[in-house]
Amino acid sequence: EEAMLREEVERLERAFDALEPEYRTVLRRSQIDGASHAELALEMGRSSEAVRKLVARALARLSTHLAGETPPGASERAGRTPVA
Repeated sequence: EEAMLREEVERLERAFDALEPEYRTVLRRSQIDGASHAELALEMGRSSEAVRKLVARALARLSTHLAGETPPGASERAGRTPVA
């Protein structure tokens, strides 16, 4: 169970690292640091609505990266060769 959790954390880190810097920043500040859209708007020189949309796009992109990543060993189990 601990190994599976570690793999999931690594998968999330890879997906997060694959994001554009602006998306990583806005997700880190909003989802990890707990900054509000209003706080981020002041920091980024944007409106709260623009920040809300940026967070939504960043979360969608993170989800896309996570969905597109094959879990370790899955391609071998399916009889396919992993693509590098």
